[in-house]
Amino acid sequence: MYQPNTEPWHVLRVRPLFERVVETRLERMGITALVPVQKQFRRRCDKTPKKEKVMFSGYVFVNPEPSKRNEVFSAGSQVISYLTIEGKPARLKEQEVALIKTLSGLGSEITVLPQRLSPGNEVEITSGPLRGFCGVVVNLPGKQRVTVFIHGLQCLAQVELRVDEVRRV
Repeated sequence: MYQPNTEPWHVLRVRPLFERVVETRLERMGITALVPVQKQFRRRCDKTPKKEKVMFSGYVFVNPEPSKRNEVFSAGSQVISYLTIEGKPARLKEQEVALIKTLSGLGSEITVLPQRLSPGNEVEITSGPLRGFCGVVVNLPGKQRVTVFIHGLQCLAQVELRVDEVRRV
């Protein structure tokens, strides 16, 4: 008797532009995978070609059985890791996956915006000479700044960084 997989969905981080390749490989391995796309119409000269655009660049949603959870990494070198949020694997409920599938089927264009940092968020600097240091976000008009506390000197330093140079702690 067939028993549906009741495990939560997980999010795989993959190299951008390889989402569909990884999805195909996972499906061949017997692992349920989803890459939501939306159809876009681009007007060029006298033609209106239809193109599919991946909604979540760099992500593949998977629902592996517990015994196959680590097999996803054998789908190719394009698979980076499981997405983690606050140190725990990101998990999606079946209702959230259904919402993503519904959004992908809509005829209108969908824009996916990542969660923005807000003042007071604790962050870790992920690139540059300050990589590894932690700080607190200070939002100034038109600029994103991170305040880093230097314990030994008992002082604060404000550094202007791009949003992709920090991650929430």
